[in-house]
Amino acid sequence: MGKKIDLTGNRYGRLLVVEEAGRAKDGKVTWRCECQCGRETVVRGDKLRNGSVRSCGKGECHYLYGVTGEAHPTYGRKGDAHPTWKGDAITYQGAHERVRRLHGSASRHRCVDCGEPARDWSLDCAYVDDPRGEVNGYLLAYSPDPERYVARCALCHRSYDVALAGSRRAVESGRLAL
Repeated sequence: MGKKIDLTGNRYGRLLVVEEAGRAKDGKVTWRCECQCGRETVVRGDKLRNGSVRSCGKGECHYLYGVTGEAHPTYGRKGDAHPTWKGDAITYQGAHERVRRLHGSASRHRCVDCGEPARDWSLDCAYVDDPRGEVNGYLLAYSPDPERYVARCALCHRSYDVALAGSRRAVESGRLAL
């Protein structure tokens, strides 16, 4: 085991080392630290020195400051203010994630068709010019607008998609006009 280094008074990210706290199960020296958020935590010295622990790791402090000890530059920026915002240029999966963020899990809602517990978010009324995304070998319509989705149970979702596919083929063949 190497020589113990006194870390008292040193700052590592958001943590200020207050005093030695003892030893971890593996025999390494631990230090009592005070986070800038006001919480106290005990951290192994090697974790402080190598930068893998830079905050208390509790709730908002961990999310906001993580490993760097500084606020993430995109924290609190939503929609087009966020640098990774894609607007209408999102994928099928991205569109469904946007719906879940806005409305929550579909299982917390009732099916719009039968009233049973819902399982999926379903695009309500697909248009010919809607973007398409490949999912499990199928080319499915989606929309970047989360308000165009409704909650459906598995049976109603399947029935709706089959009926929609049939009407789409009818439109494309000229048998039905929208």
